[in-house]
Amino acid sequence: MKTPTLVAGTVLIGIAIGFVVGNMAAGPGRSAQEDAAENSSRTKSSRWTGGGAAGRSTNKAESVASGFGNGREYVRMSASDALAIVKANLDPRVNGGLLDAARNNYEFQLMLSKLPLSEMESLMAISKEEGVPTYRIRVIFNAYASRDLDKAMAWADAQPDADSWKSVAISAAVARDPGRAMEMYQDALLGGRISSFGGDSMDGAYSLASNAAKQGKVALLQFLDSVPSSGAGGYMSSLLRNLPKEDMPGFLEELDKRVKDGKMEQWTMTTMLQTLASNDPALARSLIDKMPSGPERASREISFAGNLAQQGKTAEALELVKSALARQPGKEKEVFMDEAGKMYNSPNFITRMAEVLPPGVELTVGDVTNLANRSGRSDPVGMAKLLKSADDQSAYLENAIRNLGSRSTKPNETDFRVLEYRIQALGLTGSNAEAVQKQLAESRQKALGK
Repeated sequence: MKTPTLVAGTVLIGIAIGFVVGNMAAGPGRSAQEDAAENSSRTKSSRWTGGGAAGRSTNKAESVASGFGNGREYVRMSASDALAIVKANLDPRVNGGLLDAARNNYEFQLMLSKLPLSEMESLMAISKEEGVPTYRIRVIFNAYASRDLDKAMAWADAQPDADSWKSVAISAAVARDPGRAMEMYQDALLGGRISSFGGDSMDGAYSLASNAAKQGKVALLQFLDSVPSSGAGGYMSSLLRNLPKEDMPGFLEELDKRVKDGKMEQWTMTTMLQTLASNDPALARSLIDKMPSGPERASREISFAGNLAQQGKTAEALELVKSALARQPGKEKEVFMDEAGKMYNSPNFITRMAEVLPPGVELTVGDVTNLANRSGRSDPVGMAKLLKSADDQSAYLENAIRNLGSRSTKPNETDFRVLEYRIQALGLTGSNAEAVQKQLAESRQKALGK
C-alpha cells in the first residue's frame, strides 16, 4: 500500500521538532560555553555544511548554507542555490544518523515553505535537468501546490505527464480545501484522465479517502460511492488508521454487507480483518464470531490466526486453526491447502498448522509439491517438514533438489552448504539420508561443476 509522498517526511519533521524543542528546554541552567559547543557541533553535523562527511565537504551546499545564515534566510535563495541543498539532502554520505537526517529533512521542508514561488518553478525545472529523482521533485511540487494551487495546476498542465502531477496537487490541496480537491479529482476522473485509485491518481485519491475517513464512517462510505467499485479495495486497510474507533464496527459491518452483495471484492474484507488482527484483535474476533459456519468463516479464522502467530500468540492461533478445521469435516485438507497457499510470509506457521490437522488427514508428497508451486516457495527443507513420514520427506527432497534453479535463481556454493546443513538438522537416517545426499551431490555437480 502506498502512502502519500510526504508521510515519511512528516514523521521525520516531527522527530526533528522534538529534537529542537528538547534542546531548547535543556538550555536554561547550562553554561554559555556548553551551548556554544553544542551549536558548533550542530553546525558541523548539518548535511548542508558537509557534517556527515566529517568536515571533508567543500561543495556548493556548504557555501550556500553559510551564505544564507546557516540555511535559514530562504526568501533570498535562488533556484541554483536551492538545487545544491536538494542534492546534498539526497547524499547518504553526509548523514550522521537518524537525528541528523531528521533535522536536515526538517530544514529542507522549511526551505520549501519559504523559497520564492518563481524560484521553486525554476528549481523543479533544473532538478529534472540535473537528474534529481522524480520522487524528490514531487516533494518540491507538493510544497509548491500547498502554497499556490492555481499556479501548481498551471505548471502541471505544461508537463508531458500532467495528470500524474495533478494528482500530487490534489493531494496537497486536501488539507487546505478538501471541497475543491474533490471537485478536481472528480473532474479528472470523469474526464478519463485518471483511474479511480491506481497509477497517476494514487496520491490524490488516497489523501481524499483519508480525509473522508477522519470525518467518520458516513463520510468514508459516501466517498467510496463516488469512485468506481474496483478502486478503493487495496487502500481500505490503510484507511482504518484514520477512522474514529467508535465508527469501526459499523463501518466494517457495512463493508461486509457490500462484499456479500457483490459490490466489493471478497479479499477486501479479509485484508481489513488482517489489519484489525494487529490493531484491534478483539473487534476482529467479534466480527468473525458473528459469521455462520462455512468455508468463508474458516478462511477468515485461519487468516486471523496467521496474524496472531506473527504477534507471538502461536498457541492461541493454533487453537483457532484447529477449531476452524473441525467445523469443516471432510474438507480439512482442502481448507488447509487454500489458506496455506496464501501465507507466503509465514512458512513456520504453515508447518505448525499441518501439525493440527485431524488424525487420518495427512499431506502427501503431491500435496506439498502443489503447495510449493502455488506459494512460490523455494525452501525444500521447510516444505518437507509438512510431511510426517521420513520416506515422504526423502521423496519430496530428492525431487525438489533435482529441480533447484529451474524456476528461480541458480544456486551457488553457499546455497548448497546451507541446504546441506539444514537437511542434516532434519534428522533423516539410513537409506533416506543416503538418497537425499546423493541427489544433493548430483545437483551441486550439475550447477557448479564440482
